[in-house]
Parts: sequence; C-alpha cells; structure tokens
Amino acid sequence: DPVCGSGNISVAAYLRQTTVEAGVETRIYQVQALHKEFATPLNVVILVKTNLTTQAVARVLLPTAITAATLKRLGRRTTDK
Repeated sequence: DPVCGSGNISVAAYLRQTTVEAGVETRIYQVQALHKEFATPLNVVILVKTNLTTQAVARVLLPTAITAATLKRLGRRTTDK
C-alpha cells in the first residue's frame, strides 16, 4: 500500500477524500497517531499523490491540529493546481 508501505494496516477507514485531476490521483487520509513521548494524540494528515501514467507516488505527512474545515480546504487546494 502506498500509504503504510507494508500493507499491514487497513487504511480505508482513514481515507477522507480522493480526487483525480490532470492524470494525478490525490488521496487525503487523516489519523490520530499516538507517540510514547506525547500524552495527547497527534492529528496527522497524509497526502498521497499518484501519477496515473507513470505510477510515481509522492507522500507528505503533516502532523497538525487541523480541523475538518481546514482539511476540506486542503483537499481543494491540492486539486486546484
């Protein structure tokens, strides 16, 4: 799987949005991640862009306190290019 690499994690439950524009598929995932050094779960947004012609994949992990409204805007911003 292009998100978690090993395929050991079911990512379908974390998928928030999928768009295709100009031959590039953009998937946006959002998860609550735990870290042993932080008491509060981290909100992480993962962007996965796949060139549908070459199958080249780019991933970006954004640890953030992002809100649902911001996530929606982020999705539009990534597909408006």
